[in-house]
Amino acid sequence: MHHVELTQMLQAVAGDRIERASFIGANELVPSRLVAVRMPEAIVNERRRIAKKKAKKKGYTPSRAHLNLLTWNLFISNVPSIIWKTATVVKAYPIRWQIELIFKSWKSYLH
Repeated sequence: MHHVELTQMLQAVAGDRIERASFIGANELVPSRLVAVRMPEAIVNERRRIAKKKAKKKGYTPSRAHLNLLTWNLFISNVPSIIWKTATVVKAYPIRWQIELIFKSWKSYLH
């Protein structure tokens, strides 16, 4: 799915979250889930401010699609919904990210 199509799909969402089945992969398509959660307005505004600042520094203007995507937290998972409900994906990914950062630092410092 192209990012503009994703933006259009998300703009049509009435609630604060959505889940869609999808396939990911360049050669072999892997079944997965796209989970999107709408963020609070204050967070969206801060994300857009930062995106515009970075774009200005690099000499371009962020696209409308990019700015619209900043409204959402996007998660991709291959864990079936019978194992992890949508709410579990949303709660698990920040923890997973912290674990990734720990492993990265261990790898860096301990070689």
